[in-house]
Amino acid sequence: MLRTQLYRIVTPGALSQRLVFAAAILLMAVILAFDLSTDSSIRLHLLYIFPLAAIALHCEEGLDVLASFFLALICQLFTALLEGISIAALATDALVFSASSLLVVVLARAVRESLLRAAPKGDTGARRVELSREA
Repeated sequence: MLRTQLYRIVTPGALSQRLVFAAAILLMAVILAFDLSTDSSIRLHLLYIFPLAAIALHCEEGLDVLASFFLALICQLFTALLEGISIAALATDALVFSASSLLVVVLARAVRESLLRAAPKGDTGARRVELSREA
């Protein structure tokens, strides 16, 4: 059971692209809410890479990935501005977040392409999950 669920999470096509996108955006909103409600010494900015990775892995449209990248960046910068950090620190945070997020997106897209290329013709992620249950 757990193995099947984990397999679905990391297999492009096993979950609905719209469902993954909506859940990831909702998770970004939850991260933002927690980030805003915690003390400025607690930084949750790195957590945005998880929903970003899910979108990059499961959503075919590059526009979805790009939109979620900028949404995560805006959420992070919004929190930083409310905390009143200096412009230099804000710029540094934006560069570090952009670089780490870009790395996550590139790696997730590479994994997506590799898994889709390795799948038999006409195979869907949902079918692979069914096969993994039988194994």
